[in-house]
Amino acid sequence: MKHYRAQNRPIYYLDETWINAGETHNRTWVDSTVKSARDAFLRGLTTGQKEPSGKGKRLIVLHIGSTDGFVPGGLLCFESKTNSADYHDDMNGNTFYEWFVKTLPLLKDNAIIVMDNASYHSVKKDKIPVIAWKKQAIIDWLESKENNKIILRLPPYHCELNPIKLAWLSVKNYVRNHNNTYKLKDVLELLKKGVDHVTPEIRTNFVKHVKKVEEEFWDIEHVTDSVMDENPEEVERHILTIGTGDTSSSDSD
Repeated sequence: MKHYRAQNRPIYYLDETWINAGETHNRTWVDSTVKSARDAFLRGLTTGQKEPSGKGKRLIVLHIGSTDGFVPGGLLCFESKTNSADYHDDMNGNTFYEWFVKTLPLLKDNAIIVMDNASYHSVKKDKIPVIAWKKQAIIDWLESKENNKIILRLPPYHCELNPIKLAWLSVKNYVRNHNNTYKLKDVLELLKKGVDHVTPEIRTNFVKHVKKVEEEFWDIEHVTDSVMDENPEEVERHILTIGTGDTSSSDSD
């Protein structure tokens, strides 16, 4: 990332998320002097919109953006068809591939595209060259794949290095603040408005935050390298101790 930023190359981050029809804040302001619906009626007040008992239907969302904001035309949103607790189960290689091919022309030339290692981000669609191929066939294959853009994978389990995660929090917060019907079609419109609400200035701040996280990792790496150089036997002893510990403890431990 340091190398690409030094080259001033445009960097895009993509990611999926979900949002429920019943998306709302867990806490709301309540007039404690109103004792019942009848009490509210007699006083000319309202008890307000009744919040849903469950989360309701779910939208699966995919988007891509940079410090310029979310890419216009890059939003993919569809209703979940599964009951799985993991929204990733609604995505597949074909859906992602179709979206990705349509989105590539919307990005600036010489771009870096950052994504995680979800299985549907790495589906093989075509045969790759083998030693039996003729030279011209290999050249034609390579030229057909050339987009002058580079894919950069996030380290596994390091979503904090993707600023779009912060953007999703902002979008969901917008929906929660304005959701009063708890209908999926209305939540979709709020989602689109929430996306527009994430301005280039906000996205730039999110990227700045991620840069600080990257710098912290660099500092940790330098310290680790220094310790390894000075006390390799001590480091090895600690690694062996960690590796031979009791594996029966729970995940929460």
